[in-house]
Amino acid sequence: MLGNEQPAPPPNGKRSIYFFIENRPFVVFTLIAVIFLGIFAYVQFYPRANRVVTTIGVGSKQVAAQKAMIVFAVTATGADRNSAATQGEAKFVDVMNMVNSYQPSSVNKTAYQVAPQVTNQLTGETNGFQYVSGAQITLEGVANVTNLVRQLNEKDATVAQVRFLPQDEKVIDKEVRELAIADAKVKAEQMAVASGARLGKVINVTEQASTGTTGTSVTKEQQANVAGSFSDIEIQSVVQVTFELK
Repeated sequence: MLGNEQPAPPPNGKRSIYFFIENRPFVVFTLIAVIFLGIFAYVQFYPRANRVVTTIGVGSKQVAAQKAMIVFAVTATGADRNSAATQGEAKFVDVMNMVNSYQPSSVNKTAYQVAPQVTNQLTGETNGFQYVSGAQITLEGVANVTNLVRQLNEKDATVAQVRFLPQDEKVIDKEVRELAIADAKVKAEQMAVASGARLGKVINVTEQASTGTTGTSVTKEQQANVAGSFSDIEIQSVVQVTFELK
């Protein structure tokens, strides 16, 4: 009968489109596969805002002061550029001879400069020239710091800074930095739990401040006590860490 007639197979023996339309299990499987592929593509490629948490961590450690770095400057004036340079270099050599008697472990000198002393900013009037030079030295041990600072002041050298250091700065700095990051992680985990999330990987770490040494400016009035309170020093690091939230 005409109502029971089936579509004639194609002459080349291949399946016609009617096979795929009438094969319902195949159609359902195909649709499910397309849906899952679409979901996978959406999850993988659709831009999403990452959930993050940022915390501040602080790490510190008390260590013994085992060496000292001293920064000082030498100045001199002269009527002209040459006389200022000559007087300044002679003064600087005298100061360095005294400093070298303390047998510093390192000496870094700065190149000297000679500049006019301007007495009137409006007219540019000058009154001679000034010589400026300086050095940064490191002493092993802190016992002689007070005496050296006092002698520098006696020779009219300006002590800009005294920094008390541990023997191995890099090792201590690394330990303190790791303590700061661990502190930031503990805080981030607490915030993640409070928000119903889990802490993921570290996205960014920035060291906001590091006091790997203790520094102080020294005046003539303070020179007698410069080393008295620094048998122990505190090394500190402050970091900002951003974590992923899952």
